[in-house]
Amino acid sequence: MAAPKVQRKIKNSTNGQQAKKNIVFLIYDKNVSLRYRLLISTFRERAITPTIVIWEQSPSARKSSAKINIAGARIIHLKGQGDMDTWFGKLKAVREYLKTLGHAMRNIRDEVDTIYATHIVHLIFLLRFKKKNRKVIYDAAENSMLLLPVKFGPLGDVARMLAEKIETLLVKLTKARAITVSGPRASRLPSFSKAAKNAEVIWTVPAISQSATDEDIAIAKKRLSGKKVVACVGGLEQEASLRVALEVAESMVASDERYFFMFIGKTWGNQSILKKLICDHRLEGEVVFLQNMPYRKMMSYLENSHVGLALHSKECDTSLSSVDGSLRMFSFMQAGLPIVGADFSEASTLAKATGCGLFVDTTNPVEVSTAVAYLLNHPAEAKEKGAKGKNLFMNKYNWDLESRKFLKLLHTAMN
Repeated sequence: MAAPKVQRKIKNSTNGQQAKKNIVFLIYDKNVSLRYRLLISTFRERAITPTIVIWEQSPSARKSSAKINIAGARIIHLKGQGDMDTWFGKLKAVREYLKTLGHAMRNIRDEVDTIYATHIVHLIFLLRFKKKNRKVIYDAAENSMLLLPVKFGPLGDVARMLAEKIETLLVKLTKARAITVSGPRASRLPSFSKAAKNAEVIWTVPAISQSATDEDIAIAKKRLSGKKVVACVGGLEQEASLRVALEVAESMVASDERYFFMFIGKTWGNQSILKKLICDHRLEGEVVFLQNMPYRKMMSYLENSHVGLALHSKECDTSLSSVDGSLRMFSFMQAGLPIVGADFSEASTLAKATGCGLFVDTTNPVEVSTAVAYLLNHPAEAKEKGAKGKNLFMNKYNWDLESRKFLKLLHTAMN
């Protein structure tokens, strides 16, 4: 059977000059996440030309990656060949993906110096893709394996342990020179350190330069003036999380009409049910849902808020996965907001130790309401907690500092 046709689209801003070091960055999704964009942007500081290979998975995907444009990068798009909605369909699609990826990699074989894998499937692929002096780096951050406890129910913990053992073995077999570990998976660092020559936790955090402009702050201030604003950013794509948020808003607005809840980002998909929920909770005019917006603009809204709300649902294994809201917590810290977040996960552990918020069972509307109300009714203490979070962001957890760790690891791995 002939290899599936590869749709290749190259964008290159290097004026035809070949860099001494080249990285092929494999992405197992049609979306280029913030983490990947941060890692890729750092390559330019090392005069490295990245070639980004993106798999669009399902051919019926609603959004294509074809419009993605990353300065200084070449982009190769691989079209999906199967249905990702069923287990059988996923297995078939992954099999076709491995064939298509192999075809694409053979086309650029001579240009490959280092391969940056971002999914366990890539490690399987690299067992067969051989090249002399090839270097492998693995980013241990993908959510698919972390969510196994949810997908397998009572057998979830066993499935996760097995998957982690396979992951560690594949790292050894591919002779990975380095591993970048996302913050929520920091507990895996000891195992990875034994499997590869170099391993480092690299947090997905904003850069200090990504601050709001004075103009945007003034616009947001005018819109939110006179309100006690509770901000929630990031996706509320689980219905349970959304219902908790609206229950919290309803109970608080009933006690003080100045309370105002602002949600920024992607929300649960069924808009008709969302409108009904808002109506049922009598929250027309008391909540606002703002779509995804540029980061700087989002920061202008956060800097005019009073409390940052990081809700988590037990529908996901948030103690392990990056869906634990770590990025939103760091955004709240950057804005100097006191946080109400979950009493578990790596990011919460850091925030709790710093004293920059209150941490409760975020699936319990009563506990969340009590915590939010406490911070709003004790402004001096809330301000102090917000300042502690801001200090933690400025001095330890920002991309300016994390990128230095990443560059050092990259230099070691590629030489």
